Amino acid sequence: MPEHDPLVRLLHMRDYAEAALRLSERGNRRLLDEDEMYSFSMIHAVAMIGQTAAQVSREVQQAAPEIPWTDIIGMRHRLIHGYEFVRHDIVWDTVTVDVPDLLPKLFRLIDQMQAAADVTPHAPAAEDETHPAAENSPEDLSTS
Repeated sequence: MPEHDPLVRLLHMRDYAEAALRLSERGNRRLLDEDEMYSFSMIHAVAMIGQTAAQVSREVQQAAPEIPWTDIIGMRHRLIHGYEFVRHDIVWDTVTVDVPDLLPKLFRLIDQMQAAADVTPHAPAAEDETHPAAENSPEDLSTS
């Protein structure tokens, strides 16, 4: 899949959301205040959810209005540009409340997009007279 494929962006979004959840399971709210590395990791995971959400096309975003795209992207902006004023309570609530709500919605959207991608148009068979390969025998192709 190409890097800019919307499905790739959604898969990355899912991966960062799952990473944020794993971090929350390994720590607690107090640790956000006490452990700088834990705090940086958690904030980075949440910011990356927003970064990848911002790279999802408007068309895909509009097809999935149940996902709060604007809020997710806005959170990323606040974390990245307002880093001096990050409130750990909000980060913790985002990861422990909002991310678990987001993941099933992402899974559904990813499933829908994968199902749509699996539907490919019928390609002409090699013996089809209109197919360019049907014009030449294998011997003709090997001498070209």
